[in-house]
Amino acid sequence: MPSKISISGGQFQDAAGNPVASGHLVLTLSQNANVSGTAQVVRANPITIDLDSSGNAASTAIWGNDNLTPSGTTYNALVFDVGGGIVYGPETWSLTGAGPIDLSTVTPATSSVSYSGAVVLAPTGNQSVTVGDILPASGNSTQALGSTAAPWNIQARSLNTVLFAENFSGADIGAKINAAHTALPSTGGKIVLPAGSQSMSTAVNFATASKPVLVAGSVAGSTVLNYSGTGAAFTFNCDQGAGGMQNLSIVGPGSGGSTTGILVGGTNGAAHHVFDGLRIESFGTGVSFGNSAYVLMFRDCRIYGNGTAVNFPSGLTNSGENITFLHCVFSGNGGTSSDVTLVGPGGLTFEACSFDQSHLVLSNNLGSGCWCQLVNCHHENPQAAQTAAWVQNNGYYFVEMNGVYINDFTTAPTNFIAATAGDTVTIGNVYQSSSGTVAAAVAVGGNGRFTAFGTRQGFGGVTAQYSKSSGARINVRDTYT
Repeated sequence: MPSKISISGGQFQDAAGNPVASGHLVLTLSQNANVSGTAQVVRANPITIDLDSSGNAASTAIWGNDNLTPSGTTYNALVFDVGGGIVYGPETWSLTGAGPIDLSTVTPATSSVSYSGAVVLAPTGNQSVTVGDILPASGNSTQALGSTAAPWNIQARSLNTVLFAENFSGADIGAKINAAHTALPSTGGKIVLPAGSQSMSTAVNFATASKPVLVAGSVAGSTVLNYSGTGAAFTFNCDQGAGGMQNLSIVGPGSGGSTTGILVGGTNGAAHHVFDGLRIESFGTGVSFGNSAYVLMFRDCRIYGNGTAVNFPSGLTNSGENITFLHCVFSGNGGTSSDVTLVGPGGLTFEACSFDQSHLVLSNNLGSGCWCQLVNCHHENPQAAQTAAWVQNNGYYFVEMNGVYINDFTTAPTNFIAATAGDTVTIGNVYQSSSGTVAAAVAVGGNGRFTAFGTRQGFGGVTAQYSKSSGARINVRDTYT
C-alpha cells in the first residue's frame, strides 16, 4: 500500500527578498482523489503548513500526486505572510517520487503569479506599490478608504495637483512650501499644510508667472504659522489664476517691525485670487499690495494687532481694480492714523466689515479715478490715543451705506469722517454716536463735496453735525439728530 511522503523547506521570500517569517504555506489538492489501489478518499481540503523565521515549511506528511487516482492531480500552492497577505503563488505543483522533498527544489507545473506587497490584509511594516495603480473595485467609479466610522488617516506627498507640504524636505514649513511649489506642474495647484503650530523662518515667494497656487491649512484655522523671518512671509506674484490662501493663521514677530504678512502683486502681478478664513497677526503690515494687483477677494479674515492692517502704498501701477474685503475684521491695529491705508487705487469695496480700534485712511496720489465704497460696515472705538478723523479721505470718491460709528472712549476722534480737497463723499443710512466729544461728525475741507441722506448725525457727544471750508459743498437730505 502506498504511503505519504515528507515535505519541508522552501525558504520562501516576499517580493522584496525578505523571508516570509511566521507565514503559512497552503496546499490544496486539485480535486478529491483516492489512494491508488484502495478505496481511501483524499479530500481536496486546504493543508496549512507553518513557516519558521527563515521562511521554511515545517516537515509535513502529504500524499504524493503519483500515489493518487485519477492520475494527473496537482497541488495549488500559496504562501501568506503573517498578516494574511499573499506573497507567493498561486503555483501548481506536482509532488512525486520518494520523500523527503525539499520544497526549494520543486519546479512548478505552471508559472507563478507574483503579488507585490501592496495587497495586504494586516501589514506589519511599510508596503510599496512599485508597478501599477490601486484601482476601485470592478463597477465602482470611486473606492472608499476605510469606512465612515473608521476612515483612513492618509499621509501622502501628492494627489494629482494637490501637494502635502509636510512630506517635502526643508528646514522649516516655509522651505517645505517652496519645495512643494517647485514640484507643482507649470499650471499650478494646491499645497496643503498640516494642522498644528509650525515654526517658519523661510519666506514663501510664488513668483512664477501663470502658476497660481492655493495654500490651504486645516479646518477652523488650526494651522498656525509662526513667522520669524524678514520681509513678507508670503508673496503672491504669480499672475492670474485661482490662487490664494484658506484656513490659516499667520503670526508675525511683532507689530513694530517692517515685516509683512501677505504681499500681493509684483512684477508678474496677482489677479483672481481669494484669501479666505485667515488670521493675520503681529506684523508691521498685515496685508500689502504691489504692482498689477486686481480682482482680489479677502473673505472672513481677521487682521489683528498689526502696525498697519492693510497698506496700499503709493506709486503702484495697474493696481486696485475690484479689490473686495468681505466680512473681515480689522481690530487692534496701529495706534496711529494709518491702520488701514489705501493710497491711489480705485475700485475698493469693504462689505460687512468691522473696523474695531482701526482707522481707514484714503489718499489719492493719482489725481482722479479713485473710489472706495463701504456697505454695512461697523466702526467701533478707534485707538484711545487717536484724535484724527476715523475715516480720513484725501481725493477719493468715497461712499458708505448702512454704516455704524460708535465710540465708547472718552478720548474721541476729531471727526468721524474728514474729507479734504477734491473729495466726494456720500453716506446713507449711517448712525454715529460717541461718548467723548467729537468736534464735528463730518468735516469737509477745500473744495470737497459731501452728500448725506437717511442718516442720524450728531447723537451723543457730537458737537456739530458738519463743518466745512468756504469752498466745500454739503448736501443733506432726510437726516436727523
